[in-house]
Amino acid sequence: MDGASVEAAFAMGEVAGRFAWADETLTFTPVTPLRPQATYTVEIGAACRDRHGAAGEAVRRDGF
Repeated sequence: MDGASVEAAFAMGEVAGRFAWADETLTFTPVTPLRPQATYTVEIGAACRDRHGAAGEAVRRDGF
């Protein structure tokens, strides 16, 4: 993946954090602890690109 485009396309509501890459694995670490019992949604928009420049096919969302 193209790290800069993935990070730009990443959203987790109002949660701010830092990105770290290990090969093709992205880790997002919030700068403040998440609230217990809260529900969060992570989204990576279709503007992300792979390492060859191809655009993402769709928005990806997951919640926890």
